[in-house]
Amino acid sequence: MHMNRKTAHFSVLMGGVILILSLSAQLDAQEISRMSGISAAAERIAPNYPVIRSKKMKINYQIDHSMELSRVELWYAHGLDGSWQLYDYDLDMKSPIVYTAQNEGLYRFLVVAVDQWGRRSYASGNQAQAYSTSLIPPVDTQSHQIVFIDYTPPKLYLYNPRAELVLQQGDSVKVRWRGFDANLPERPVKVYFRKDGIKQWIQIGESLPVQGDFNWTFPSRLSGSIQLKVALQDSAGNLDVQYSGRIFIQPTKTTSEVIPSVAPKVEKPVQLDHEIFKSQLPDTTPTILQVPKVKKEVIPEFVSLEKVKQAKDAFRRGCLHSQREEWLLAIKAYHESISLDPEAVEPRVNLANVYFRTGKFEKALEHFEVVLQKQPKRTNALFGLAQTQMALNQHEKALASLDKLLKQDRKDWQAWQMQAEAAKQIGDLALAKSSWETVANSNYLPVRRMAQKQLELLGQ
Repeated sequence: MHMNRKTAHFSVLMGGVILILSLSAQLDAQEISRMSGISAAAERIAPNYPVIRSKKMKINYQIDHSMELSRVELWYAHGLDGSWQLYDYDLDMKSPIVYTAQNEGLYRFLVVAVDQWGRRSYASGNQAQAYSTSLIPPVDTQSHQIVFIDYTPPKLYLYNPRAELVLQQGDSVKVRWRGFDANLPERPVKVYFRKDGIKQWIQIGESLPVQGDFNWTFPSRLSGSIQLKVALQDSAGNLDVQYSGRIFIQPTKTTSEVIPSVAPKVEKPVQLDHEIFKSQLPDTTPTILQVPKVKKEVIPEFVSLEKVKQAKDAFRRGCLHSQREEWLLAIKAYHESISLDPEAVEPRVNLANVYFRTGKFEKALEHFEVVLQKQPKRTNALFGLAQTQMALNQHEKALASLDKLLKQDRKDWQAWQMQAEAAKQIGDLALAKSSWETVANSNYLPVRRMAQKQLELLGQ
């Protein structure tokens, strides 16, 4: 693997001996320090300091002349004015020392050489005796290196467009997104489009806020199959990228023109508010269609068993199409499964989720409600119902659904997050704050940081 190395050299006078030190981080695709396209954003938080996108970094040092050393110590401090803390000893005094960051942020580093008489390398001249018995460097001791550490990528949700669309030249599509990260510049989002067969992505407009939406009207001459890309970049250069489904732009219809069929016909642009966090196939990709009642007594047993087998085969096909985001085929397969076995719940849950993902919220709502009539405590159906109610701006109903869900699973941080958003929409800031405080206790660091950021915004 090709590696880039970022090294900073410095020297310290110690009792007439020059101690040559260097701090370095090996940089690969996951670990970048002030590379092109990143430094401008990074310097908003850490101006003139290298940016490290990894928990681990190497601190190399070299002693030019032999001297009677006792040990080498690595000290670190958080921020520009934090107190020095001892990280580790390098008893064999052989470079390098490996530092593993426990948190992100701005850090100062100090390599201290200690001789047999207790003289320390951060003291020199008349100060040597004054510091010879001091085990902790003074706060104002000049550091050897300052770096900004940010190893957590941001999280981006693209709500719309997600499904395949068939539109006309001159039409528009709504692009809607939301991102999360603790270290973001003012406008960290960019939206691009690309035609099939062309490698280059073309940016649409200027950089955008971390959350928002806009209607993009297709250029008059744009036609064929295109795709959108939404990218969120934090201040350290960490990226999260989300892609839309294919958008088929047909030429404007004329009386003498027959438009070729380039894709299955789909409803015009759908609006998607939320991702299905807990959707996992085959247990979570939804279902549709009203269930006709079947009189079991008129169906011979061998026919019923055959239909159940056919229903399971159709359900598996629906799951496969869902994984490939072939939504129209998935809907057809789940309908088939339900018509063969109306009592099966999983195909209906999956169908409801597909309707949600393609923006058909009323149909999703219908099928989630059917599932909950059969199984009132089914958690993935309660979660899907709450998301659908949020998308339909039924915030109070969403809170009721989430209350039922959280009574069963108090550790579902995604449900707490949705409850916070629903409470904020109806003006219940106390409930929103309480919900975000619960999310802030998550064991997952990016989730805690997201919650802390939301709590800061609520406090403003």
